[in-house]
Amino acid sequence: MISPEHLLKYNALMFDLIKKSFARYSLNRYFSNTPENLIFCNFAGGMNGQDRLYDIMPNDKLLPYIEEGLNVYNDNNPVMNLVLFEDAMKHVCRLTRIVTPSSGHALMVGVGGSGKQSLSRLGASMNYMTTFQITISSTYSVNDLKTDLQTLYQKTGVKEDDILFLFTEGQITNERFLVYINDLLASG
Repeated sequence: MISPEHLLKYNALMFDLIKKSFARYSLNRYFSNTPENLIFCNFAGGMNGQDRLYDIMPNDKLLPYIEEGLNVYNDNNPVMNLVLFEDAMKHVCRLTRIVTPSSGHALMVGVGGSGKQSLSRLGASMNYMTTFQITISSTYSVNDLKTDLQTLYQKTGVKEDDILFLFTEGQITNERFLVYINDLLASG
């Protein structure tokens, strides 16, 4: 789709197909000129909600709930002054959905300083997870990585702590690190 005409044609075809497939439901609010966001998360009842089941997040409650999660994070960690614009809030919802399963993992790609680590930390906090990140030094070696991963395995496997392992490209000081990270991802 390289032009607005292509996008309009695609939207019309998609809307026709949806009307045929889901005739019992009114989905017009998601395909209007100002569509309502369709966001799912596990904190639709608030951060302290009893049911942490996935549900549709009402658009008017998204900002207050994520601000509540940010306030909780800032009370327990160094303060993050985030600007919670619409796309950032959607990313937090996606991240909470991704990291909830025990083997959930994501590869986030983007320019440095765009908030990937901050939103990941916030999403982990909103899922009551702690964040684990290795600390690189000039002498950090493969054996140090193995030791850090053993510590991580002890916390997640033996103690059953919910942990988000945050690993950035800047922490790859040796290409052999990727073998161990690949093993971690492959084994779940």
